[in-house]
Amino acid sequence: VALRRWPPVGNPAEIDVRHRGQKGFIASVMELASLHSPGEIIVLVTHREGIMQLQRHVKSRPSCNYCGVTYFECDTAKDSLTPWWPGPAPADAEDISALPLP
Repeated sequence: VALRRWPPVGNPAEIDVRHRGQKGFIASVMELASLHSPGEIIVLVTHREGIMQLQRHVKSRPSCNYCGVTYFECDTAKDSLTPWWPGPAPADAEDISALPLP
């Protein structure tokens, strides 16, 4: 897994202003994803509140344990972020974000 350098891409003052808005963090995630090739796996490390904001955005039940892992698929061509499960999700799963890791 290739790691990016710190500080992140972009102007920190602009990012701070963006994050004051309701969907600022979502916009930042989409922007970061757009810097990668389709099909490329991105590991985003954030706090629980960031994960829960992503879950709310995709209409999943917000829940995250301390040091939790949640999967999403980002299609920047369609400007969409959706829940994702690594492998087949159980047929009766209504909310894959609440499933345990395989």
